Amino acid sequence: MASKKDNKKDVKKETKEEIEVIEVKSTEDNKTKRKNIFVYFLIMLAVFSLIDLAMISISLDLSDIVTYFKFGDDIILEVFYAILVLIVMLLFKNSYVFTNRQEKLFNSLLLAAPLILFSTILLVINVSSINLLAPEVLTFKNVFSVMLLCGLIGITEEFLCRGWLQNEFLERYGDTKKNIITSILLASFIFGIMHIVNVITTSQNFFETILQVVNAMSIGFLFGILYYKTKNIWSVIILHAYYDFSIMISNLAIVKDCTYGVATSKIMMASSFSTLMISAFWVICGLLILKRVNFPDERAVNSQTKLKNFYFLMLPLLALTFILSFIPFENMIDDYDDYRICYNYTELKLDDNYTIHYPYYSKYTISDDSAKSSYVMDDDNIHEVITVGKYDYELYIEDGMPIIKNINTKTEYKLSEERTYNLSVIENGNKYYISFISVNSSFEEHVHFSDFMNKEEFSNSDDYLEMIANSFRSIELPEVDKLAYLTIEGKNDNYPAFVTNDKDLFAIIDDDLYLIKK
Repeated sequence: MASKKDNKKDVKKETKEEIEVIEVKSTEDNKTKRKNIFVYFLIMLAVFSLIDLAMISISLDLSDIVTYFKFGDDIILEVFYAILVLIVMLLFKNSYVFTNRQEKLFNSLLLAAPLILFSTILLVINVSSINLLAPEVLTFKNVFSVMLLCGLIGITEEFLCRGWLQNEFLERYGDTKKNIITSILLASFIFGIMHIVNVITTSQNFFETILQVVNAMSIGFLFGILYYKTKNIWSVIILHAYYDFSIMISNLAIVKDCTYGVATSKIMMASSFSTLMISAFWVICGLLILKRVNFPDERAVNSQTKLKNFYFLMLPLLALTFILSFIPFENMIDDYDDYRICYNYTELKLDDNYTIHYPYYSKYTISDDSAKSSYVMDDDNIHEVITVGKYDYELYIEDGMPIIKNINTKTEYKLSEERTYNLSVIENGNKYYISFISVNSSFEEHVHFSDFMNKEEFSNSDDYLEMIANSFRSIELPEVDKLAYLTIEGKNDNYPAFVTNDKDLFAIIDDDLYLIKK
């Protein structure tokens, strides 16, 4: 019979073995969890990429739905995006995000005081600039449209990246301080990568887009830390929307986005330094808030002491980063104006005495049977030669390519090698105005225009079709939604016109391009 002492030894041995088994299982679970979180990260990255590509591919004609707002198409698209995000959150049972709050709204916003101050200064600078250059665009409906768009962007991106994605990472991985910070960093990384699509959807080049991605990752880190600390998604949405509004308000004065050339080494250094200063500002702000967070595996620290340290460190840091962030280093470089090209258009006021017409045909036919006269020189004498011919041409889009065809000779000629999705032919007296919109392999849109065809110079030669194709010139315009033409009261002419996605109207009148204003 075993003694009590032996029994105690056996119990201790069994208990020790059980603890070792539990520790082994715990270690294995942590390894599995750690493996799963990075697999999950790659899956989420792929899902976000598919969502972004899906939103890019949507080509709905929204201009007739929202005509009141300057950014009507963008607003409707963002509404679709927001609905999609809300559906995803409900499917993943993240609806608690809407009501869950650890900090009140005012206290949450107070933690982000540097961001509010930064955005306010930026807003004042941009509004002052608009007031000097184009005060007429600061109307209620224009400003409200920017506010609405920024609000929708804030709702969509914060529900998506903080309310859903960050919470999903934290639920799977957020058991320690290290893992919590890793989860926030992963969500911030995806938030930044989302902005890479701007190299396709905007006029930004790859270099400028990378700088934007870095800035988005940094401010995403700040938003992530703030949301983890406060559990108040609405404060992060407001801050996100306000920051975007302080930047996007400047778009009211821009008819066409500035384009970028090839960055020199000096430009790359200056732009990179400016971006790094702003990004460092967001990261440091996030780290200062991080010091006030009580993590589950750490002891609570006196919050009053943390609050004093927060403001003590923030004020001098704010002054330093403010100075560095707002210095326009790029503008100090001589060739920066050649790198960043912005567009100005001559405005023409027509009041309400014009009408816009939208010709929509899958095929345009040009026919003329009149006699043509030409002059030839023979033995120092000039003779007029009268020729009678039949001239018939067709213009259409086939397999995404713009084609002109001589019906009589059956000869066809491509007007462009780029894929074309809109074509217009306008008759004006003896002349024909031909316009089409094409997109190249980099998804850049080009508007092509020609006024070469004239009834008095028609020809059935193959060279004539080639001359027509070579006569097209590219017109620098914002993204064009519709090709049209204008008729002006009291005049018999038809003028080629272009309606942009932002509802701006351009017209070619007497060979000059004008931005039409009422």
